[in-house]
Amino acid sequence: MMDSSEKNGTGVNNEETMQNDTQAVAAEASALEALAAANAEIETLKQQLTASQAKAAENLDGWLRQQAEFANYKRRQQTELSSLRAMATSELIKSLLPIIDDFDRAAKNLPEVLKDNTWITGLMLVQRKMQTVLEREHVKVIAANPNDKFDPTQHEAISQDDVEGIDSGNVIEELQRGYKIGDKVLRPALVRVAR
Repeated sequence: MMDSSEKNGTGVNNEETMQNDTQAVAAEASALEALAAANAEIETLKQQLTASQAKAAENLDGWLRQQAEFANYKRRQQTELSSLRAMATSELIKSLLPIIDDFDRAAKNLPEVLKDNTWITGLMLVQRKMQTVLEREHVKVIAANPNDKFDPTQHEAISQDDVEGIDSGNVIEELQRGYKIGDKVLRPALVRVAR
């Protein structure tokens, strides 16, 4: 037979074990709740990170697009500025061509007695300076020599005449010089053409 002290000892042990088990279950439940809360917080942080990365990628894409648009804008502005400069230069040179023509005609028709005159020499230096300006701006004379093939993109025919020794469709003579900048014709050469 068991005495009451043995019963109480076992009873206390069972109670303690039950209490310990209850505490262990409670601690485990608490730990599981904390783990679930931590997992939920990790999941929330992952979603926030994904959203932040997407926003950063979107911002980077927008910034790169803006950079490209700005580079294109600068390139367009430089192209337009170059075009405007070329157009302004062309217009200025076109307005100077009649003056250059007058100098050329005066030099061709200069009487022999005046060729050594210092005043005339000074005027011819002005003509040379104007030619230098044309060269600096890459202005070239359009060739229109006798018997050259007539080129409607660079020559303007004033008349068609029958001339011996010059083939049909070729230049007879140049009446006025033509000029071009690069491939752009500023003024076509005025020519007579053989029929």
